[in-house]
Amino acid sequence: MQCSLEVLHDLEPDAALKATIHARLTQVRDLAAKRFQGVLANLAKKTPEEMRMLGPDWRNVPEWKDQKGYPNPQWGSYREIWHLTREAGESALILLTVDPGSVSETQRAALRDLLGHFDYLHYSSCGIIYHLAAYWKARRHDVLARKL
Repeated sequence: MQCSLEVLHDLEPDAALKATIHARLTQVRDLAAKRFQGVLANLAKKTPEEMRMLGPDWRNVPEWKDQKGYPNPQWGSYREIWHLTREAGESALILLTVDPGSVSETQRAALRDLLGHFDYLHYSSCGIIYHLAAYWKARRHDVLARKL
């Protein structure tokens, strides 16, 4: 949603509507800032072995959940690792969608720590895509004080 609002904000010619979109972007960014800290705290509790866990074989899933006709595999403990990783990247990205220069030094340090210490060579999920997006957005807006 935040990425869609960001595009709409950039393209909106009407000043009043643009201000409304900016207000919503800011509201969501503030929610993401809280989530970012919580997710990082939960990631910090995970062992390196848990973070290196391989996803189960999608062809032999023991439990499927029907979500309105869409079969969704239940991945057990792997899902938690995937979800925390994805949320860390998503919430970091959201922080950078509105006034990236306003990202606090504490948030910058947390982002540097996430990106600089995550074991990308031994991670098996697509959740890191959001880490990449946050990294390049931070670089584009010169949010990171140094290259990682």
